[in-house]
Amino acid sequence: MKEAGIVVIRNRGIGEPEPGPTLSGVTDLLPSDWTCLENPWLAQYGPAGERREGRVPFLDAVDSGSTSLTTMVREAIGDGNRVVLLGYSGGAVVVHRTLDQLSTGERRKIAAVGFVSDPEQPRLATGDADRYGIRGESPITDIPARWAADPDDGICLCPDNSPLRLLAQWTPDVGWDSPLALRQQARRAVTLRRNPAYAVDMKDLDGEKVRFGEARRLIDGYRGDDHISYGVRTEEGTTASYLENMALWLRATVAGQPTGDRCVAELGCSTSA
Repeated sequence: MKEAGIVVIRNRGIGEPEPGPTLSGVTDLLPSDWTCLENPWLAQYGPAGERREGRVPFLDAVDSGSTSLTTMVREAIGDGNRVVLLGYSGGAVVVHRTLDQLSTGERRKIAAVGFVSDPEQPRLATGDADRYGIRGESPITDIPARWAADPDDGICLCPDNSPLRLLAQWTPDVGWDSPLALRQQARRAVTLRRNPAYAVDMKDLDGEKVRFGEARRLIDGYRGDDHISYGVRTEEGTTASYLENMALWLRATVAGQPTGDRCVAELGCSTSA
């Protein structure tokens, strides 16, 4: 480990290689004396993602990923560093579950957290009260945090009342290579049927047509570019991309460095600890 300083730990999205290209678009713009590490979590969502250890359910992948990230955070803190956590898509959930495991004292050593397309983005994190993460909300109030969320990305900005929430509710523990997956899903079915994330309103069929139409639009966007274009799309109200703005925010928040007019010097943090 290098001398005490700033350690940035990336948590890539589902199916991305290591290092994750999306979050590398942030860390490539950070100071060269910051150490950047990659959490080697499975990045799987059942049949989607890697095949390194079969087709593991998302919740299993998150559980093992948060365990490894917690270890990395504690090692960095133990060496006297401050830590920055970055999470993209499924990797954002890994960050949330890791923060849940850290003590109050350990959380004080987290200099900042940055989320890109967070499935658990809180309402109003980017100004929208009616849309938030497809998996629900995980607010953060004691650590500086920033969310990057494209208005057309249904993973981080899903309508409050959307059939997409039913998919997010039922699918995270589905995986062919987990012997408990089907049994767990069967047990959860009773609870989920009692407390569905979405229910069709037969008295408002016109409204259902609108809601399902919006869900279809968001699915089409996800299958297209709306979930993967954070490095090339300009963030609303700025002249920079979402990832550029995240890097500028981190520099200003963690190191107190002025952002100027998007000029970033000393690019590329160290990739070795």
